Amino acid sequence: MGKQWMEFMVVNSTKDELTIDRSGLPVTTKEDKQMHGLGLGNVKRVVEKYGGELQCSIRDMMFTAKVYLPYDSRLGS
Repeated sequence: MGKQWMEFMVVNSTKDELTIDRSGLPVTTKEDKQMHGLGLGNVKRVVEKYGGELQCSIRDMMFTAKVYLPYDSRLGS
């Protein structure tokens, strides 16, 4: 009771065919895979640390990342 969710959404077009791996994150299309594709993994770890969820999807050449974080309305704004 008193808990709500905050949602943040980022949408970006893509010219590349992207795929989502088993962890729910997009696979980088860059050649040097060791040095790229790290940012959303970091976001996912922090979001989960605070009881939230990251959802990534691809549709019609549009990449969407949604972050859901719990917000306790009893704490005020």
